Amino acid sequence: MNIKSVPEMLRESAAVYEQRAAIYGDNYKLFGDVMAAMFPHGMTVVSPSDWNRLGAFVQVMSKMTRYANQWRKGGHPDSLVDTSVYTTMLRELDAIAQGPSHDPSAFNSSKTQTEPQTTQAPTPIRAL
Repeated sequence: MNIKSVPEMLRESAAVYEQRAAIYGDNYKLFGDVMAAMFPHGMTVVSPSDWNRLGAFVQVMSKMTRYANQWRKGGHPDSLVDTSVYTTMLRELDAIAQGPSHDPSAFNSSKTQTEPQTTQAPTPIRAL
């Protein structure tokens, strides 16, 4: 087994940093300003649910700031794909935080509003 030394790992990390910086620039130095603008009165994060939602939200905003950094070059498709995943995760987390009365299927565009929402009872497990 080839175990890399700390200096080797740091050189690899520096190479990754330089490669990403060539694409995203100093994006990480602008993130605080973006978040401060989004929450001008600050925010309170208390529960595990709050932390989960904030984690997904931060990922979305990070990807969007990366996309914005690439605006003049036509955008950054990977960031858009990642954003769609994180925003969908955030929808799920929001539904959980809002409780059982929240119906995330209301956003399902494949169903019309006139269709009744049916719930199928779980199939009982039979003993063998």
